[in-house]
Amino acid sequence: MWARFLWGMKVYSLASDAYKIISEMAQRLLAEERKRLLLDLEFSKAAPANEIGTIIAFTIAGYQRPHTIGSRLYDVEANILDEDGSQLDLILHADANGRLMELEIVRYAEGSVIKPDWTTLSLYLRSLR
Repeated sequence: MWARFLWGMKVYSLASDAYKIISEMAQRLLAEERKRLLLDLEFSKAAPANEIGTIIAFTIAGYQRPHTIGSRLYDVEANILDEDGSQLDLILHADANGRLMELEIVRYAEGSVIKPDWTTLSLYLRSLR
């Protein structure tokens, strides 16, 4: 796991955990979407898309993203607790063609993500939440 330093403070980065998380999230999807997501994941590279490392963008080898703006959400999301007990949501985004685009971590409490406690990971289908 790596961390970034921002204004002298250590900030958590999701990049090192992204592949494992997405693999687990994919298991909750319908067969066709699961297969596509796992293939995208296999042929992708992840990189932080913001300075605090809470949005991870994926580049899929040999794939040209559509020129449309925006994304859609996969039907699976996750909750996890941060080191201080604050709730974090993990949201998986696809582009207009339904291809892996971003993984986002949202902290509702004040402050930056500290260190997610992966033992508290809870996956759910968005339609059943």
